[in-house]
Amino acid sequence: TVEIESIVGKETRIRIKLPLTLAIIPALLVRVASELFTIPLSTVEETIKVYARDIERIEGNEVIYLRNETIPLIRLSRLFNMSTTDTVDANVFIVIVSNGMNQMGLVVDAMLGQEEVVIKPLEDYIQESSGFSGATILGDGRISLILDIYDLLNISIEKMAYRRKSKSVVVA
Repeated sequence: TVEIESIVGKETRIRIKLPLTLAIIPALLVRVASELFTIPLSTVEETIKVYARDIERIEGNEVIYLRNETIPLIRLSRLFNMSTTDTVDANVFIVIVSNGMNQMGLVVDAMLGQEEVVIKPLEDYIQESSGFSGATILGDGRISLILDIYDLLNISIEKMAYRRKSKSVVVA
């Protein structure tokens, strides 16, 4: 907020108040379908581009092999129920992220570059277990949701466990 107090011919006082929750972070901007998402750079291990045919499946979950490691993948378009086109020979952009304990690859349609963004927190009822930690307004006025990598990894681990469990259920 901005407050302006003025005494004619004597003084003008301008007071700018910033909320304590305001933070600026370096981030990677990505596009999925027609939406923009922001990934905090502190969680990004690396970005890669692979052929779609290099993506394999283990127990129904998509993975890639990167330097002798198996990296599970999350297709943000599927996670957030967005329409996008998947082609077999197309290049796939993957952002490898980590929460310190687990690594995962986020499949995105395009990487738009790095920016420093101002975090605007979401209301608790919107933010809780949504995969988002806040939002930001970009320089051109567009809004981008900031991904909560810790939350996304937990959501994905739960979905993978559910898939494994549902495949092991035997129908009598």
